[in-house]
Amino acid sequence: MKKFLRKVNRGLVLGGVLIIGTTIYIIADLKNFEKEKPAVEQRVTEYTQAVAKFNITPDKYREYNISLSKEDSQKTAADWQAILDEYWLDTKVPTDDIYYFYDNKSYLEESVNYYIENKQRGYVTDISIDLTDCKIKKDGPDAAVMKCIANIYYVGLENSGIFTPGGYNNHYTYFDNDSPIEPKLMQTTFSEEITFFLEKKADDWKITKSETYGHMDVNVSKVQESDSESNSEN
Repeated sequence: MKKFLRKVNRGLVLGGVLIIGTTIYIIADLKNFEKEKPAVEQRVTEYTQAVAKFNITPDKYREYNISLSKEDSQKTAADWQAILDEYWLDTKVPTDDIYYFYDNKSYLEESVNYYIENKQRGYVTDISIDLTDCKIKKDGPDAAVMKCIANIYYVGLENSGIFTPGGYNNHYTYFDNDSPIEPKLMQTTFSEEITFFLEKKADDWKITKSETYGHMDVNVSKVQESDSESNSEN
């Protein structure tokens, strides 16, 4: 009986030590992750600003219904690829989830082709993308999730497609491209909720996939001539 009790007591002690050790590890791991949060947010913010800058149309292409030259098509594709290589990690996402739920690096690589080949893509003269209400949490070993609201403002033709942090889209304007009337310069604001999934690789955070929910607070208005001239000068 005493031998049995000794074994039970030893088991209880070992179990207690294991629980305490696990608790200490979890607390330490969470504290270490808290230190990583600024790096995660900075990484996503840098990506967002790179996307915004990419949207600005060069002066020579600020015309309606114009094709990019072969040289500029290649440069545009290369510039977009450079952004993706810097901030994204190529990971597999179930095929059924792509397009409908998540965007991954491969999907974003393909999206630039639509932009290049679409002669009626319009043009953008000014854009800003600001992230607000950001929340970051741990998503496993060396993994994080960052959810935020992207507030987007841009000036462009009313049929313009743009790249947001969640990918390429042209859903915010409803101009008939077959109309003989040239579209007008418009200013558009809208918000979208974006969730970024990241992994830490070689001391650097990379986005593995993103998830975008809807378009909120859409507001489209015509740009006054004085505003248009000011944007052109900038």
